[in-house]
Amino acid sequence: MIKPKIWRGLTVVSSMFLAVSVTASMIMELYRDPLDDLLGTQSSTIVTEEYENADDAWNFKSEFQTAKDAFEGYRDYALKESKETFVLLKNSADALPIAKNANITMMGLRSYAPVYGNSGGSIADKYTVEQNYIYDVFAKYFKLNPSMLDTYKTYFSDKTWGGRGFGATPPEYAGYANANEIPELSPTELAQINPNWAKDNAEYDDAAIVVLGRPGGESKEYYLGAEGIKDGSVTDTGNILGISTEEKAIIDEAKKISDKVIVLINSTTTMEFKSLVEDPDIDAIMWIGYPGPYGLYGVCEGLMGEVSPSGHLGDTFVTNSAVNPAMQSSGNIPWANAHVR
Repeated sequence: MIKPKIWRGLTVVSSMFLAVSVTASMIMELYRDPLDDLLGTQSSTIVTEEYENADDAWNFKSEFQTAKDAFEGYRDYALKESKETFVLLKNSADALPIAKNANITMMGLRSYAPVYGNSGGSIADKYTVEQNYIYDVFAKYFKLNPSMLDTYKTYFSDKTWGGRGFGATPPEYAGYANANEIPELSPTELAQINPNWAKDNAEYDDAAIVVLGRPGGESKEYYLGAEGIKDGSVTDTGNILGISTEEKAIIDEAKKISDKVIVLINSTTTMEFKSLVEDPDIDAIMWIGYPGPYGLYGVCEGLMGEVSPSGHLGDTFVTNSAVNPAMQSSGNIPWANAHVR
């Protein structure tokens, strides 16, 4: 009979051998290429099926021959995709299309700093956006109100451009991608930046385009209630997905500038804009989602009627998220009997 001490010894030796083997295999896997070169071995090989016609092989073959071809191909695809996805939600009295080179006034903080893309896997390329800012793209199709543009430019002049992301720098101003704020500027705040902003709009009254947006993506949860909304501000639905006091005030100013008021919904989050649809003084509403840099060209072509914004919403945009029964259990809700065990 083998004595207990011998069993314990064998167990210790086996455990040590197992630990050394696992460690060695991990090291060898990590450095397998140098080891293959040193020992003349081959750890892996790629096997493909033989075909009479090499073009039929299952290996992926790009249709692009150069990096320039690929860039232009993906750009054209992004533009085509955008033209097929915008959604016209309202168009009263044939407000759209508007003519090319029309004199327009762009309003709303998102008309200068829109949400180009989400904060997750499809972060818009910062460099590409910088070659296609929203106001630069719109200026290729329309004559923009310079006073309004300069007002927003002055406001953002001391803000940090380029947020923080996972391995990427999203094209956004730091602090303006929060899901618990609606960083819209009121008419009073605009006047503090440019006292003449409301007086310089007479020549740009063919249309007033207001851009409203909400950021979205990973770590962008919207909670019920008005917490985080600017002091003194409320929304028409009581939560942050509704239209805020400042946003309504900007729309009211747009009505003073032009008889043709167009609202662009720059959000993939299901904003609550029933009040805009029912407002008889808002002539057109178009959902543009997160267009990225090239999609903005499609937006302009949709506004001019060169393409039909005939897409469909990917989700139901409810009138008020708060009345959804599931929302009764959402948020930071303390337990009244948490002390009971």
